[in-house]
Amino acid sequence: MRYNLITKNTPAFIAILKSILATVPYAIAKTQEGYFHSNIHLILKLLGFEIISEELTNNGRIDAVIRFIDIINIIEFKFGNTTDLSKSALEQIKEKKYAQKFLVEHKEIIGMGVSFNDVDRDINGFVFERLFI
Repeated sequence: MRYNLITKNTPAFIAILKSILATVPYAIAKTQEGYFHSNIHLILKLLGFEIISEELTNNGRIDAVIRFIDIINIIEFKFGNTTDLSKSALEQIKEKKYAQKFLVEHKEIIGMGVSFNDVDRDINGFVFERLFI
C-alpha cells in the first residue's frame, strides 16, 4: 500500500483498501462515515503510515493527511446511499484550500476524494488530483 501511494498509484491503493474492508462481515459493519474513516485510519496506522485524522486548518478540518518525505496526501471522505460523492469530497478540499497549510513544506500535494456507500458498505468511488508540486 505504501509503495502505491509513494508511486502515486492511487487506484491500486484504493483496491487494497476495498479488499481489506470487504473482510469485515456485514453483521458488524456500521453504515456511517466515521466507521469507515476510523477503520481506514487504524489500517494505515498499523501499517506504519504517518496519518493524521481531523487535521485542523483555518478553513475547516481535513479528514485525513498522509505524509511522506516528499508527498502529502489530503483525503476527504464522504458517505451516502449509492451515490458516488468522491468528486464532492475533492471539491471540498479545493474550495476550503486545505492544501494551503502545507505549501510552506515545498512537497507535492495530492488531493483525494473517497466515497463510501451504505448499501455495499464499501468504497464506491474515488478521485484524485495533484494540487501542488
